[in-house]
Amino acid sequence: MNSSRSKALPALGILLTGLASALALWWPMFKTEHSGWGDWQQFHHWWEIGVVSMRRFGEWPLWDPHHCGGVSQWGQPQAQNFSPFYLLTALPFGTTLGHKLYLLIHHAIGWSGAYVVGRKHERCSPAGAFLAATIWTSSGVAAWDGAGGHSTFLAFAWLPWLLFGWREADKDVRYTVLVAAVMTEILLEGGTYPLPFSVIVLAFDTLTRVHRKNVKMVIRTGVVSVFLTLFLAALRWMPIYIAMSRNPRNADDDDAIRFMEIVEMWTARTHDWTWSGHHWVWAEYGSYVGWAALFLAAIGVFAATNDGIRESSLRRQRFTLILGFVVFLAFSMGSHAPYWPFPLIAQRLPGIGNLRVPSRWQVVCTLYLGWLAGVALTRFEGWLNRKRFDRTTEWFKPIAPFVIAMAVSVDIVATGIGVTDRWDGGPVGTGERETPHLINSYNYLGEYANFPSRDVGTMECYDPVPWQRATSLWVGQVPQVRIVDSDTEHPGTSFSVRSEDTVHGYWRTNYTAGADVELITPGRVIFNQNYESQWHASTGTVVSDDMRLAVDLPAGRHRVRVRFEPDDMPYSLIMSGLGVLFCIVVLVIGRRRALA
Repeated sequence: MNSSRSKALPALGILLTGLASALALWWPMFKTEHSGWGDWQQFHHWWEIGVVSMRRFGEWPLWDPHHCGGVSQWGQPQAQNFSPFYLLTALPFGTTLGHKLYLLIHHAIGWSGAYVVGRKHERCSPAGAFLAATIWTSSGVAAWDGAGGHSTFLAFAWLPWLLFGWREADKDVRYTVLVAAVMTEILLEGGTYPLPFSVIVLAFDTLTRVHRKNVKMVIRTGVVSVFLTLFLAALRWMPIYIAMSRNPRNADDDDAIRFMEIVEMWTARTHDWTWSGHHWVWAEYGSYVGWAALFLAAIGVFAATNDGIRESSLRRQRFTLILGFVVFLAFSMGSHAPYWPFPLIAQRLPGIGNLRVPSRWQVVCTLYLGWLAGVALTRFEGWLNRKRFDRTTEWFKPIAPFVIAMAVSVDIVATGIGVTDRWDGGPVGTGERETPHLINSYNYLGEYANFPSRDVGTMECYDPVPWQRATSLWVGQVPQVRIVDSDTEHPGTSFSVRSEDTVHGYWRTNYTAGADVELITPGRVIFNQNYESQWHASTGTVVSDDMRLAVDLPAGRHRVRVRFEPDDMPYSLIMSGLGVLFCIVVLVIGRRRALA
């Protein structure tokens, strides 16, 4: 029992250190109960949908009736409502505090992953791995993404663990379960950028590591990982694929960044909000690591190529490290020419051609930069241990690498705090509940995080998905159901509202709506929201009326209930269930196999 505890303590220590690193950077957001600024309000809105839906109605948040006139939340690529980490943070703590805890957890996950890979694969010393993990998780990239509300970018925290499982699976096929689980979690966290970025990183890593002796095992890793992921992640990739195929998005980007501008991104502690000659605000470019980290990374490049390594696998790994830094640096520089990596690869691969803002590749580039700095500090530590000093100064040898690591880390974290101290949004989830209706908001971006708790919606649509929407919905506290004559010869069209019919009642939850209506003659009941083909009615026929959800009914009194039932849900859940079984099979029958 004592031996098992001793084995568990190092892992616990790594996680606790990662949590301490997170608190060091993000403590300012706990000074107040304020919500986030920038895009946080959008993600607060999506989180509130789930909090309100599950707490108030006991329903999964499959539909978003609160913006764009009503759209699918099940098919929303950036939805995080189905992640276990959302359920652990949002439901018990609410949206604002839950989001802050969610951010802390992901920082700790990313820090521990970068540390473990640094120690095990890059052969860094503890001080070197500490520095590498801190550079990556506390750099300007992480600070701006976390402070500015790029909530789905927090899924990048899983990237080191993904690399770890991918590499270890060559020796032990059971690690493919870790790969599939991480890929699934990235999708569950709405990782529209982390997922394709990760696929490209894994492809790059494979190409640089594969050789004649391990090609069979590499192929095995890829085949089993893809198979498990396709099944396990079906509950997210299937609805997202359906939603995006019906609402395709094209977003070309020709932004180009010169190398000296990249250096400015790495070293500028402060900067104007706009950057002359570039498309986006500084929050999309700020990648501060500081001159000290850059100096160490440069030494790391030299050390990785000139330390007389005899072990072939480590030589290949150090080559991968240097080349990864160069390749993903080139990605982050954008569209210099058609043959440049960003336009050549990132904008041409199927399914991810709408990636934009090439500077976002700094999230990968700084990961490799951090490991190179860790290699440099490890090399320095080895040199220091070989030197003999006076007995009065010998004590300093074991702590000197940590002193350097802490000095560089303090500089990065102190600069990052100037970014993270920006949680100044209004309260979320405190709005008084109203009768469901659509409103015209004069402060849409400042108010729409509270729409779910208020039970109101809007036709405005701050959403990267170009949803097909009705333009003839009605706003104000007016009846949310109208009865009209239907044109059976021209489906989808209707006539004026009929005054002789009666609406006795209306109600709605997250993914259901209902009306108690009495029709003198056959007619059409129009609900004040967008039409979607996945809505089904308890009676009558669901139709689109000028893109509004409508039901054709015969004469008489009807209590009609419409319900959003995603077409793919039964198949997606079954496939994911099978994925769990396949993962169990791999864990049971898989066995460790030595790498040739």
